Amino acid sequence: MPNRRRFFSSAVVSLGSASLLGAANEPSTRLDRAASLRQRRADAMRRAPVPPVITNGDEQRYANRIGSYAKTLRRNPIGEVEPAAYDSLLRACESGAPTDFEAIRRGGAVRLKNPSGAFGCQNLGLDQSQFSIPPAPRFDSAGLAAEMIELYWMSLARDIPFSAYASDGVIAEACAELRRTPADSFRGPAAGALAGPYVSQFLLQPVHFGSVVADGMPASAFATGEWVEAVVGDDVEAVLALHDVAHPRSSTTSTPTRRSIGRRRLSRPRYRTCYCG
Repeated sequence: MPNRRRFFSSAVVSLGSASLLGAANEPSTRLDRAASLRQRRADAMRRAPVPPVITNGDEQRYANRIGSYAKTLRRNPIGEVEPAAYDSLLRACESGAPTDFEAIRRGGAVRLKNPSGAFGCQNLGLDQSQFSIPPAPRFDSAGLAAEMIELYWMSLARDIPFSAYASDGVIAEACAELRRTPADSFRGPAAGALAGPYVSQFLLQPVHFGSVVADGMPASAFATGEWVEAVVGDDVEAVLALHDVAHPRSSTTSTPTRRSIGRRRLSRPRYRTCYCG
């Protein structure tokens, strides 16, 4: 038979533990515990090392900034960024002042997207300064030349449906120069990148948010191939004009292409695509 004394002793211990847990869960005590826990975690993350910032040296290597980022900045007639415009961007990046970002010398109506985002701090995880990425290929490197060749082929092929890659002549020419096959053309090196179709069918289906239905079909950035026509035709003025204007959206499409997927990336925050997926 169960020991009555042991039973009552365990009951008293249980009641005492419950009262202790209740006291620990009092609002003031809980807030102190939460603050202490967050402080300890913040201190641990603060001790994480900050990796060195390594650049490819192009900004110092070329006085005319020909190998550096210059989108939306004012340019000369042959497309090179104006030194004063680039200096205004550097000044804003160094100071972080909103007035300096507003004073960046732009070449048209298009503005930089969230240029001061690097100065913000997030409350979760390590600070962005504690992460690093490898430097971009040098402007005079074979790696950058190879990337540019692939990007131009991607531009020429961006209106070709993925389902036609195996039979399209442009894709065949691209594969011959890039030494790829239609099955692995323009796919990244990540594990699993070659598995399945180029675009998940789940990203093309309507997504239901309660009574709201979000259309999964992406929209094109251009109604025609004017960008490709300008580049292939060596029309410098047309290329510069396309840089400095906001491109209208066309209607949605049920035939996924590189152009439509690019528009999805530009028009939707990354988290939204992942959430819908």
